[in-house]
Amino acid sequence: MEERFFFRFTGLILMSIAFSHCGQKDSERAKHLAIADLNESSSEFVFESDLPPPLTPPGPGAGPWNSESKTYDNIALAKAAKVFLKTTPAREKYGYETAETFHHYFENTGTDFPVDLSKLLKAVPRVEKLYAAKVQRLMATTQSLEAGTYKFTSRNSTETSIERSEDENWYLAVAGFSYWISGTIVVDADKKISASINYHLWDRYDWDPGVIIPIPTPFGVVDVDQERVGAFHRQGLAKEFSTVAKLTLNIPDA
Repeated sequence: MEERFFFRFTGLILMSIAFSHCGQKDSERAKHLAIADLNESSSEFVFESDLPPPLTPPGPGAGPWNSESKTYDNIALAKAAKVFLKTTPAREKYGYETAETFHHYFENTGTDFPVDLSKLLKAVPRVEKLYAAKVQRLMATTQSLEAGTYKFTSRNSTETSIERSEDENWYLAVAGFSYWISGTIVVDADKKISASINYHLWDRYDWDPGVIIPIPTPFGVVDVDQERVGAFHRQGLAKEFSTVAKLTLNIPDA
Protein backbone atom coordinates (compact mmCIF):
# COMPACT_ATOMS: atom_id res chain seq x y z
CA MET A 1 0.00 0.00 0.00
CA GLU A 2 2.75 2.43 0.98
CA GLU A 3 4.72 1.47 -2.14
CA ARG A 4 1.75 2.20 -4.44
CA PHE A 5 1.17 5.55 -2.71
CA PHE A 6 4.84 6.44 -3.17
CA PHE A 7 4.76 5.74 -6.92
CA ARG A 8 1.45 7.59 -7.36
CA PHE A 9 2.78 10.60 -5.43
CA THR A 10 6.04 10.61 -7.40
CA GLY A 11 4.09 10.42 -10.68
CA LEU A 12 1.99 13.44 -9.73
CA ILE A 13 5.12 15.46 -8.94
CA LEU A 14 6.74 14.51 -12.25
CA MET A 15 3.55 15.40 -14.17
CA SER A 16 3.39 18.74 -12.35
CA ILE A 17 7.02 19.49 -13.27
CA ALA A 18 6.40 18.47 -16.88
CA PHE A 19 3.30 20.68 -17.20
CA SER A 20 5.15 23.58 -15.53
CA HIS A 21 8.05 23.13 -17.95
CA CYS A 22 5.65 23.05 -20.89
CA GLY A 23 4.02 26.22 -19.60
CA GLN A 24 7.39 27.93 -19.44
CA LYS A 25 8.20 26.76 -22.96
CA ASP A 26 4.84 28.01 -24.24
CA SER A 27 5.38 31.36 -22.53
CA GLU A 28 8.88 31.74 -23.97
CA ARG A 29 7.65 30.66 -27.41
CA ALA A 30 4.87 33.27 -27.29
CA LYS A 31 7.39 35.91 -26.27
CA HIS A 32 9.78 35.02 -29.10
CA LEU A 33 6.92 35.01 -31.61
CA ALA A 34 5.84 38.45 -30.38
CA ILE A 35 9.42 39.73 -30.77
CA ALA A 36 9.68 38.24 -34.26
CA ASP A 37 6.41 39.93 -35.24
CA LEU A 38 7.58 43.26 -33.83
CA ASN A 39 10.95 43.09 -35.58
CA GLU A 40 9.18 42.31 -38.83
CA SER A 41 6.53 45.00 -38.52
CA SER A 42 8.52 47.81 -36.91
CA SER A 43 10.56 49.94 -39.27
CA GLU A 44 11.89 52.10 -36.42
CA PHE A 45 12.89 49.73 -33.59
CA VAL A 46 14.73 46.43 -33.09
CA PHE A 47 13.77 44.23 -30.13
CA GLU A 48 15.97 41.90 -28.06
CA SER A 49 18.94 44.21 -28.62
CA ASP A 50 20.07 47.44 -26.98
CA LEU A 51 23.16 47.92 -29.15
CA PRO A 52 23.64 51.26 -30.90
CA PRO A 53 22.38 51.51 -34.48
CA PRO A 54 24.78 52.16 -37.37
CA LEU A 55 26.03 55.74 -37.28
CA THR A 56 26.88 57.88 -40.28
CA PRO A 57 30.66 57.60 -40.69
CA PRO A 58 32.42 60.89 -39.97
CA GLY A 59 33.76 62.82 -42.91
CA PRO A 60 37.44 63.50 -43.52
CA GLY A 61 37.43 66.39 -41.07
CA ALA A 62 40.53 68.57 -41.22
CA GLY A 63 42.66 65.72 -42.58
CA PRO A 64 45.18 63.33 -40.99
CA TRP A 65 46.24 64.26 -37.45
CA ASN A 66 49.87 65.40 -37.02
CA SER A 67 50.47 65.24 -40.78
CA GLU A 68 52.00 68.72 -41.10
CA SER A 69 54.93 70.46 -39.51
CA LYS A 70 54.15 72.59 -36.48
CA THR A 71 54.44 76.34 -36.86
CA TYR A 72 55.68 78.56 -34.04
CA ASP A 73 52.66 80.85 -34.12
CA ASN A 74 50.21 77.93 -33.85
CA ILE A 75 52.21 76.35 -31.01
CA ALA A 76 51.89 79.60 -29.04
CA LEU A 77 48.24 80.07 -29.98
CA ALA A 78 47.26 76.52 -29.01
CA LYS A 79 48.82 77.00 -25.56
CA ALA A 80 47.06 80.34 -25.11
CA ALA A 81 43.70 78.89 -26.23
CA LYS A 82 43.96 75.98 -23.80
CA VAL A 83 44.49 78.40 -20.91
CA PHE A 84 41.88 80.94 -22.00
CA LEU A 85 39.07 78.43 -22.60
CA LYS A 86 39.14 77.32 -18.95
CA THR A 87 38.58 80.86 -17.67
CA THR A 88 35.32 82.37 -16.44
CA PRO A 89 35.36 85.13 -19.10
CA ALA A 90 35.55 82.50 -21.88
CA ARG A 91 32.62 80.53 -20.44
CA GLU A 92 30.56 83.67 -19.91
CA LYS A 93 31.26 84.99 -23.40
CA TYR A 94 30.77 81.80 -25.45
CA GLY A 95 28.91 79.45 -23.08
CA TYR A 96 30.10 76.66 -20.83
CA GLU A 97 29.68 73.84 -23.37
CA THR A 98 31.30 75.83 -26.17
CA ALA A 99 34.36 76.60 -24.04
CA GLU A 100 34.61 73.06 -22.65
CA THR A 101 34.38 71.27 -26.01
CA PHE A 102 36.88 73.63 -27.63
CA HIS A 103 39.21 73.14 -24.65
CA HIS A 104 38.93 69.37 -25.05
CA TYR A 105 40.02 69.80 -28.67
CA PHE A 106 43.23 71.44 -27.46
CA GLU A 107 43.79 68.71 -24.87
CA ASN A 108 44.80 66.72 -27.97
CA THR A 109 43.63 63.28 -26.78
CA GLY A 110 40.89 62.51 -29.33
CA THR A 111 38.86 60.77 -26.60
CA ASP A 112 35.06 61.00 -26.53
CA PHE A 113 33.74 64.04 -24.70
CA PRO A 114 30.46 63.69 -22.75
CA VAL A 115 28.02 66.59 -22.61
CA ASP A 116 25.02 67.03 -20.31
CA LEU A 117 22.02 66.03 -22.41
CA SER A 118 19.53 67.18 -19.76
CA LYS A 119 20.92 70.73 -20.09
CA LEU A 120 20.64 70.58 -23.88
CA LEU A 121 17.00 69.48 -23.72
CA LYS A 122 16.14 72.37 -21.41
CA ALA A 123 17.98 74.86 -23.60
CA VAL A 124 16.51 73.56 -26.88
CA PRO A 125 12.93 72.29 -26.27
CA ARG A 126 12.53 71.26 -29.91
CA VAL A 127 15.17 68.56 -29.42
CA GLU A 128 13.38 67.28 -26.32
CA LYS A 129 10.22 66.92 -28.42
CA LEU A 130 12.12 64.87 -31.01
CA TYR A 131 13.19 62.34 -28.36
CA ALA A 132 9.70 62.31 -26.81
CA ALA A 133 8.14 61.56 -30.20
CA LYS A 134 10.39 58.52 -30.54
CA VAL A 135 9.28 57.29 -27.12
CA GLN A 136 5.61 57.74 -28.03
CA ARG A 137 6.07 55.68 -31.19
CA LEU A 138 7.91 53.02 -29.21
CA MET A 139 5.13 52.73 -26.63
CA ALA A 140 2.50 52.49 -29.37
CA THR A 141 4.52 49.70 -31.03
CA THR A 142 4.68 47.60 -27.85
CA GLN A 143 0.98 47.54 -26.89
CA SER A 144 0.57 43.94 -28.11
CA LEU A 145 3.53 42.48 -26.19
CA GLU A 146 3.10 39.45 -23.94
CA ALA A 147 4.20 39.68 -20.29
CA GLY A 148 7.98 39.74 -20.04
CA THR A 149 11.10 41.88 -20.27
CA TYR A 150 12.30 43.15 -23.63
CA LYS A 151 15.41 45.00 -24.77
CA PHE A 152 15.05 47.47 -27.63
CA THR A 153 17.04 49.95 -29.68
CA SER A 154 16.40 52.29 -32.61
CA ARG A 155 16.94 50.55 -35.93
CA ASN A 156 18.68 53.67 -37.27
CA SER A 157 19.98 56.90 -35.79
CA THR A 158 18.29 60.15 -36.79
CA GLU A 159 20.12 63.35 -37.66
CA THR A 160 19.14 66.87 -36.66
CA SER A 161 20.88 70.18 -36.07
CA ILE A 162 20.68 72.92 -33.46
CA GLU A 163 20.18 76.33 -35.04
CA ARG A 164 22.15 79.33 -33.87
CA SER A 165 18.85 81.16 -33.20
CA GLU A 166 17.76 78.40 -30.79
CA ASP A 167 20.82 78.49 -28.55
CA GLU A 168 24.23 79.82 -29.58
CA ASN A 169 26.11 77.94 -26.88
CA TRP A 170 24.80 74.53 -28.00
CA TYR A 171 25.03 75.53 -31.66
CA LEU A 172 28.77 76.18 -31.27
CA ALA A 173 29.35 73.15 -29.03
CA VAL A 174 27.36 70.55 -30.97
CA ALA A 175 25.35 71.90 -33.96
CA GLY A 176 24.45 68.81 -36.06
CA PHE A 177 24.20 65.43 -34.31
CA SER A 178 22.75 61.91 -34.49
CA TYR A 179 20.28 60.67 -31.88
CA TRP A 180 18.48 57.43 -30.96
CA ILE A 181 16.91 55.62 -28.00
CA SER A 182 17.47 52.20 -26.41
CA GLY A 183 16.64 50.43 -23.17
CA THR A 184 14.32 47.91 -21.57
CA ILE A 185 10.54 47.47 -21.55
CA VAL A 186 8.73 45.42 -18.87
CA VAL A 187 5.17 44.15 -19.41
CA ASP A 188 3.53 42.75 -16.26
CA ALA A 189 0.76 40.14 -16.03
CA ASP A 190 -1.89 42.89 -16.17
CA LYS A 191 -0.38 44.22 -19.43
CA LYS A 192 0.88 47.36 -17.69
CA ILE A 193 4.04 48.67 -19.35
CA SER A 194 7.04 50.26 -17.66
CA ALA A 195 10.33 51.14 -19.29
CA SER A 196 13.86 52.37 -18.74
CA ILE A 197 14.73 54.47 -21.79
CA ASN A 198 18.13 55.85 -22.73
CA TYR A 199 18.41 58.95 -24.88
CA HIS A 200 21.66 58.92 -26.89
CA LEU A 201 23.53 61.65 -28.77
CA TRP A 202 26.60 61.40 -30.98
CA ASP A 203 28.43 64.08 -32.94
CA ARG A 204 31.82 64.44 -34.59
CA TYR A 205 33.36 67.70 -33.35
CA ASP A 206 33.97 70.13 -36.18
CA TRP A 207 33.35 73.77 -36.99
CA ASP A 208 30.93 75.46 -39.37
CA PRO A 209 32.30 77.99 -41.87
CA GLY A 210 32.13 81.54 -40.57
CA VAL A 211 32.63 80.65 -36.89
CA ILE A 212 35.38 82.82 -35.43
CA ILE A 213 36.64 82.73 -31.84
CA PRO A 214 38.91 85.58 -30.64
CA ILE A 215 41.66 84.11 -28.43
CA PRO A 216 43.68 86.42 -26.11
CA THR A 217 47.41 85.69 -26.31
CA PRO A 218 50.55 87.38 -24.90
CA PHE A 219 50.88 88.98 -28.34
CA GLY A 220 47.32 90.30 -28.57
CA VAL A 221 43.92 88.88 -29.59
CA VAL A 222 43.97 86.42 -32.51
CA ASP A 223 40.80 85.52 -34.45
CA VAL A 224 40.64 81.73 -34.86
CA ASP A 225 38.52 80.64 -37.83
CA GLN A 226 37.65 77.14 -39.06
CA GLU A 227 40.69 76.82 -41.33
CA ARG A 228 43.02 77.54 -38.45
CA VAL A 229 41.11 75.16 -36.17
CA GLY A 230 41.81 72.42 -38.73
CA ALA A 231 45.47 73.41 -38.93
CA PHE A 232 45.88 72.72 -35.19
CA HIS A 233 44.68 69.14 -35.82
CA ARG A 234 46.93 68.59 -38.84
CA GLN A 235 49.91 69.95 -36.94
CA GLY A 236 49.28 67.64 -33.97
CA LEU A 237 48.48 70.53 -31.59
CA ALA A 238 44.81 69.53 -31.14
CA LYS A 239 42.75 66.49 -32.06
CA GLU A 240 39.26 65.91 -33.41
CA PHE A 241 36.93 63.82 -31.24
CA SER A 242 33.36 62.62 -30.81
CA THR A 243 30.84 64.38 -28.59
CA VAL A 244 28.57 61.88 -26.80
CA ALA A 245 25.67 61.98 -24.36
CA LYS A 246 23.32 59.58 -22.59
CA LEU A 247 20.29 60.37 -20.46
CA THR A 248 18.15 57.68 -18.79
CA LEU A 249 14.43 58.20 -18.15
CA ASN A 250 12.04 55.83 -16.41
CA ILE A 251 8.41 55.39 -17.44
CA PRO A 252 5.95 55.85 -15.76
CA ASP A 253 8.22 57.89 -13.48
CA ALA A 254 9.74 60.06 -16.23
